[in-house]
Amino acid sequence: MTRGTATAEARANGAQAARQAAILVAARTVFSEMGYEQASIIEIAGRAGVAEGTIYKYFRNKRDLLYQVVKDFYTGIIEGLEDEVHLLESAADRLRFIVWRHLKVFMKDARICLLFIREIRTDDDYARSVFRDLNRRYTACLVETVERGIATGELRADADPHLVRAMVYGSVEHVAWNAIVGGRRLDIDAAARMLADTLLAGLKPPENETASLGATVDRLETLVARLDKAL
Repeated sequence: MTRGTATAEARANGAQAARQAAILVAARTVFSEMGYEQASIIEIAGRAGVAEGTIYKYFRNKRDLLYQVVKDFYTGIIEGLEDEVHLLESAADRLRFIVWRHLKVFMKDARICLLFIREIRTDDDYARSVFRDLNRRYTACLVETVERGIATGELRADADPHLVRAMVYGSVEHVAWNAIVGGRRLDIDAAARMLADTLLAGLKPPENETASLGATVDRLETLVARLDKAL
């Protein structure tokens, strides 16, 4: 392959990638504004500045286009969450951050989140789809946070990480949904703080458990000190 041919091919690939990106941006806007049923390929093509037939070069149909829009959105918020949550040390700080961030994402991108709930999560094949895997990855940060909190004694030993996951995402979805449907402004910081504090109060180790843990730590420290002297 000559240099000129390689350059021309690179330009063509770049142009195709740019068109596909423009289509996805337009589709996200149209789906958000009009919902899935009312959105049309013609409208999306017009917003993207391409012919209707061009869209079918990259996507099989409107459903395929919706899936890609939601997949890109989901992947983006997952990567952001994973990058940020690992900067926090305590289980309490992590849990507070996860609650706040999920509520913020839901309120900021409410229409995309509602599209996911209405159009994708209700699909018969959802359990076998990539979106189920993405959801598990997204909620894994919370599950790991609870497991870590149990291991360090920050959270009660009998806490069920998967039950906590259901409580967090279910309550956030409920609070956000009521605000959106009711057309009310939601104080995200205050709502997230109340949800997280209420949850943490229930996850706090009992006093006797805390005392027992402290005594165990003291015994281990004494044992380590003796070992050090023996060595």
